[in-house]
Amino acid sequence: MKHKTVIKNLISWMEGKLSDSQRQELEDHLRTCPDCREYYRKMQAVLENPDNSAFSHLTADPFLPARIRAGEIRSLSEPSDMPLLDGLRWSFVTLLLFIGITLGGVMGYSIMSTTYRTDASLPTQYYQAFNPGDSYFQLENVVDLENGGVK
Repeated sequence: MKHKTVIKNLISWMEGKLSDSQRQELEDHLRTCPDCREYYRKMQAVLENPDNSAFSHLTADPFLPARIRAGEIRSLSEPSDMPLLDGLRWSFVTLLLFIGITLGGVMGYSIMSTTYRTDASLPTQYYQAFNPGDSYFQLENVVDLENGGVK
């Protein structure tokens, strides 16, 4: 039996809820495994004698029953006093969500579309300048292109 299985089934074994075969397998494992045996001892010590000293600073509100009766504290399952405001609140939240998603899409598209583009006409102009169909090279066009259009 694996350690995780022993840890998972240990409380059920302590409560006597395991089948005979599972119980026998777990007990055999506890006899042979010192780590699981130590885990069982710690678990048994905690369950038999819990240390509540950590909770000593917690005190109950003495006026809680009176506040509940007065209606100051209401259950979350109770209907709201102002259902119209609840509906408006959820409508506002939905509207803000829609605006946020829309702005995110617009901003993402604008960032994606602003990429560095080269001048698409530049290769065409070089091709025309060095076209072998011409009788001579148009050197002045090439100089224009390399100097940024300045002769």
